[in-house]
Amino acid sequence: MMLGGILGVFLMIFKINLGIFADLFRNVGSISSSLALMCMGYNLGFIDIKKYLKSALIISFFKLVLFPTIVLVLLKFFKFPLEESIVSLVLFGAPVAVNTFTYAKRYNTQVQLAEYYIIISTLLFIFTIQLFLRFVI
Repeated sequence: MMLGGILGVFLMIFKINLGIFADLFRNVGSISSSLALMCMGYNLGFIDIKKYLKSALIISFFKLVLFPTIVLVLLKFFKFPLEESIVSLVLFGAPVAVNTFTYAKRYNTQVQLAEYYIIISTLLFIFTIQLFLRFVI
């Protein structure tokens, strides 16, 4: 991932045109998150749900409830505009990133735990973000 980012910046700075490959890289990049979620979905059947449920709920509480609550209080206190408030809440209330799974898989450590964190927080995000946005709008 790091090498790809460095290569992309290099190509952008020196305005190197990749021609036909530009669309290929753009399309592959657009499906990377979906592909990672599909890989996690495949492995989901092999996860012991009871083993990770408590820690996943604790992480989800911090990530989806506590952090956005703090941000919401700060946004209201400093009277931020509506658009900036919505973007801030979505950023701070987002579920656990898919990169967590990628790094866990790459370094072969806690892969199932990372999968479960991502899946639980993504499912809960559907509900929590709506609640927080109702306070802003």
